[in-house]
Amino acid sequence: MKNNYKIAVTFFLFRVLLIFVTVSPVGAQSPLLYLDDPVYEYFDYAVTSGGMTADFVLQQPYTLQKLNDNTADNPAAKYFRAWWNRFYGKANLSGQLQVAERLRLKSSLFSRYKLAGSLHYKADHILLANRTVVDQDFRLDPNYAGDLSEADDWIYGRVNEAYGKIAFNGFSLFAGRVKRNWGAPGEKGLLLSDNPYSYDHFLAQYTNRWFRFSIILAQLENVNALTLSEPGAAIKRVNNANRYLVGHRIDISLNPALQFAFTEMATFGGENRNIDLQLLNPMTFYYGVQRNDRRQLDGFWALDVFWKPFPKTALFTQFLIDDIIVNNDPGVDDRSRFPDRLGINISLRQADWPVRSLHNSVTFNRIWNRTYQSKFTWENYHYRGLGLGYPCASCEEFKWKIAWWGAFPWYVQNELIVGRYGGFSFYDVFPLEKNDFPLAPVTENLVNKLLIRYFYSPALRGFVSVHYFKEPNHYRNRIDNLQGVYFKFGVEYLLSGNIL
Repeated sequence: MKNNYKIAVTFFLFRVLLIFVTVSPVGAQSPLLYLDDPVYEYFDYAVTSGGMTADFVLQQPYTLQKLNDNTADNPAAKYFRAWWNRFYGKANLSGQLQVAERLRLKSSLFSRYKLAGSLHYKADHILLANRTVVDQDFRLDPNYAGDLSEADDWIYGRVNEAYGKIAFNGFSLFAGRVKRNWGAPGEKGLLLSDNPYSYDHFLAQYTNRWFRFSIILAQLENVNALTLSEPGAAIKRVNNANRYLVGHRIDISLNPALQFAFTEMATFGGENRNIDLQLLNPMTFYYGVQRNDRRQLDGFWALDVFWKPFPKTALFTQFLIDDIIVNNDPGVDDRSRFPDRLGINISLRQADWPVRSLHNSVTFNRIWNRTYQSKFTWENYHYRGLGLGYPCASCEEFKWKIAWWGAFPWYVQNELIVGRYGGFSFYDVFPLEKNDFPLAPVTENLVNKLLIRYFYSPALRGFVSVHYFKEPNHYRNRIDNLQGVYFKFGVEYLLSGNIL
C-alpha cells in the first residue's frame, strides 16, 4: 500500500480544515522570528517585566506582529523592532543575506564563518520562506547529517528553514521545516525544543482570543533499530525502520498572567510501517489507540503552566510523563522492576530587581532515567541523535541566569549551570530494568558562560563570550568540545532588500 502516506496526509488536512475553519478575531498573517536570534533574550525579560503581553507565551517561534505590538518604548524594544522590520522589509517579496564571522580562542585562535541567504514572501494569508545556511560549525558537529565529502572546499550547507504557511480566520496550516520550542522562552522545552536540527512537519492550528489547538505531524529519519520483547530476551535488529512524530496540544490563556497547556505526543514506526489514521484524529487519545486498537507507539503527556503572581515575577513549570508504572496485577510488583520515566522543569524569574532592567532566573530540570527511550528504538524521542525535547535524560541541572539591559546597546548576561549527567544515549534500547539515578557512568559538570553583546545598528551587531566547562562532554559544548576556559568573538552583518 505505497499510497497510504499520501492518503493519510490528505485525510489529515481535510479533517483539520473541516474542524477549524470558523470565524475568529485573529489578525492577518505575520512572519516568524527565528529562534537562533537574540531577540528571544529580550522576550525572556519582556515577558517577566510586563513589557510584552504574553498571549500564548508557551509556544515559540513568535511572530513579527507580536514584536510590533510590544508597547514598550525602551531602547531594546525599539532596536529589535527595527532589526526585524529591516529583515523582512516592506515589500511582499524580500531577500536577505546574513554574514557572520566567529572566532574561538583557547591555546590558539581559529575562525568559523557563517552565511545565511534567504527569501521571504508574505501576504495577508500566506507566507513562503527559505533560509539556507553555510556554516563551518557543521564540519565539527557529530550530529550533522549532511554531505561533508567536499568540506575541505566549502560545501557544508543546509536548508535550515523552508516552509509555506496559510492562515485564515483563526486557522493556520504550516508545512515545512523550522525550529520550535514549546515551553518557557529561553529554556528548552521537554517535548519540543530548538535542540535538534530543523525537520519537516505539518502544524495545523486554530486560535481565538483565549484558546489555541495545535496538531503536529512529522516524518523523522529512518534508523537501524533495536528491539527488546521482554527483560532478559535477546536484542533483535531491524534495518531501515520508519519513524514518525505526532501530537496535539491545547493552550489556554485565561489572561496574560495565567496560561496552561496540555500536550499529548507520540512516536511510532517500524519496518515498512506507514502513518496511522487513528493518530491523526485530532480528538483521539493516544493511550486509547494503543490499548483499544493495538497500535504500537510510545506516548508522552505534558502539562505546562505560566503564572505571574506579581507584576515583575514569572513562574514557568513543565511536567512530562513518558511512563508511570502502576501495579495492576495482584501479587505482581511492577514498580520494583520497572522505572517511572518522567521529566520536570521549574523556572522562577524576577525582573527590575534589585536594579531596573535586571533579569534574574533560577531553573531546575530533572529528567528521569530512560525517559525518551523505548524497547523499540524507532520510538526513541530524537532527531538524528539530538533530543526532540530536552537535550539529555538521566540528568539533573540547576541553572542561574542573570541579564542586564540597562546599558543598551550593551547587553550583559551570565549563566551558571551545575548538573549531574548519566550515561544515556538516545540510540539505546530501554532495557526494561530499574537503575539508580543517574545512570552509570555519572559525570558532574560545572558550566559558566559570560556573554556581552553590542547592538551597533539594525544591520550590525557583535558579541564576546567567555566559557568555562569543567568537563567538555556537555550538550552545549558538542561542537567546540573544549575543556576549561575559552573565548568566543563574533560579528554579524545583515543585508536586506525589497524585491517585489
